[in-house]
Amino acid sequence: MLEKNAFNRQVLHENLAQSILQPDQAYPMALDEEIVSGDISLQGRLDIYRNNVIGGLIDVVMARYPIVEILVGDEFARAMARAYIISSPPVSGNLNEYGVDYPAFIAAFPAANSLPYLADIAQLEALEHQAYYAPEARLITLENAQEFLPRILANTASLALHPSVGVLKSEYALIDLKAFSLNAQNSDGVFDITAAGQSVLVWRFGFSVEVHALSLGEYSFLNMLHAGQGLSAALEAALNSDGNFDFEVFWTSMVQREIFTLNEK
Repeated sequence: MLEKNAFNRQVLHENLAQSILQPDQAYPMALDEEIVSGDISLQGRLDIYRNNVIGGLIDVVMARYPIVEILVGDEFARAMARAYIISSPPVSGNLNEYGVDYPAFIAAFPAANSLPYLADIAQLEALEHQAYYAPEARLITLENAQEFLPRILANTASLALHPSVGVLKSEYALIDLKAFSLNAQNSDGVFDITAAGQSVLVWRFGFSVEVHALSLGEYSFLNMLHAGQGLSAALEAALNSDGNFDFEVFWTSMVQREIFTLNEK
């Protein structure tokens, strides 16, 4: 009997989820036997619940991607978020994890085709969210770098990026576009969307999330580490991208920003 009740609850939950997150389909008839309609019809009750659930999820997506909302306006942003929720409902109870694939959805969203920069700005915001919630790891700092660097160069340990670190290469000036968007109400200017693109580093420094523009060589170096490659491969990629890449200067700059960790071998 307990197993049957558990099965019935699971089926009920699945039917409710289908009714809430697939509004264009008729609700499963089995719900007629599970939900009391009373003064409000079953369809009316489901509509109320659906509006509350989807409305809450829209608020989650909007809060995670505020610059997207600024760029397209509240009405468009909510309609796009709703379409995303219907196509990609949550699969976890942890809503901090929800929306990670929203940039890819935007890139394929037909109504956003005229805004080719929108998916990249969403990806920047996704990396910022990821950086904020990333776990801690032992950092290479100015104090311990002299101890660790010889081991990295001797290949007895490997250089890696802190879990909060993300890198992004875009055809658009994302950092400038974000700053412009945040100050749009105080500016009479027009953003030049044809400005040169930017490569971006995102990471958590202390308790705040930081964003920094990278040169092509710097991006190539960090992107290789992000892909799990070692120091030699990262250096080769950086020098192939920029023959003037100065590892010593770059190393000092990045250690000061505390983006590196050490993987023991």
